[in-house]
Amino acid sequence: MIRKQKGFSLVELMVVVAIIAVMALASTPNIVTGLPKYRIKNAARDLASKMRKARSIAIKKHRDVHVVFDPDNNRYSIDGVWFPGQTRSLSSYYGSGVAFGSGAATTNATVGGGTFPDDYVSYIGNCNGYKCVRFNSQGISSGMGYVYFTNSRGQAYAVGVTSLGGAIRVKRWTGGGWYP
Repeated sequence: MIRKQKGFSLVELMVVVAIIAVMALASTPNIVTGLPKYRIKNAARDLASKMRKARSIAIKKHRDVHVVFDPDNNRYSIDGVWFPGQTRSLSSYYGSGVAFGSGAATTNATVGGGTFPDDYVSYIGNCNGYKCVRFNSQGISSGMGYVYFTNSRGQAYAVGVTSLGGAIRVKRWTGGGWYP
């Protein structure tokens, strides 16, 4: 009489563990090389989100809200609150060398292209010596412009107000141009 056994043999279990180990080793380089791209993309989307929130607060509270940029210290503020903090920089928060900069991009993100501003912030508003953009109680911006981010691999993103109506866009440098 033959009994049916339930479960796995030790050999079968070891084969499965070996397959999982090989797959993990094969995917590790992709994860490591993808981190800088993820971090800069996260930084750009985070700024765009905060700018949209600033615009929303301006409308909701019927007052002006300023987004102020401090490239020298690698940070920005929304309505007087510095991000990522009074003493932290974008690089310390996002990692992998995320900072204001153009990376490998050769032209700016505006329709006609052109050169980058020296500090990688193209807004012309002045808030206590810093460049800024202001959203009024109707959500209208004080001007159009872009802020440029780069990382340790030279990848570049641009976050900008693209119309006086306050439309906020994120663009990525693809090597031949800016992709929305």
